[in-house]
Amino acid sequence: MYFGAHKFVLMSKAGKDLAWSLLGAFCFMFIYGYTFNCSDQEEHLPQVYKLLNPSLYQSDYFVEAASSHFTIRYFYVKLVYAFSIVFGVEAAVFILYVLCLLLCFYFY
Repeated sequence: MYFGAHKFVLMSKAGKDLAWSLLGAFCFMFIYGYTFNCSDQEEHLPQVYKLLNPSLYQSDYFVEAASSHFTIRYFYVKLVYAFSIVFGVEAAVFILYVLCLLLCFYFY
C-alpha cells in the first residue's frame, strides 16, 4: 500500500528566519551581556532625560547644544523618549536593543 510522499511543513521560511534570529540575538546577549547606561548611551540618554524632565541639565552645555540643534541622534532620542513614556527609560533602551539585534540577525 502506497500512501504517497508527505511533505510536512512546520514553519514558513520567514518563521524559520525569525526563529534563527531570536536564537542568534539571545546567544549574542548571553555571550556579550547587556549593561544599561554605558558606552554611547551616556551621550544620548541625558537628552532623553531632558525631554522627560525639562528642569534637568539647564546649565549643561552638551545637553543644551544637542537638544537645541538637529543632530545625528535626533530621531533615535525621540524614539527612546516615546518608548520611555510607556515602558520607562531602562526598559525602553533594552527593548530597542533587542529589536535592533533581531533585525540585524534577520537581515543578515
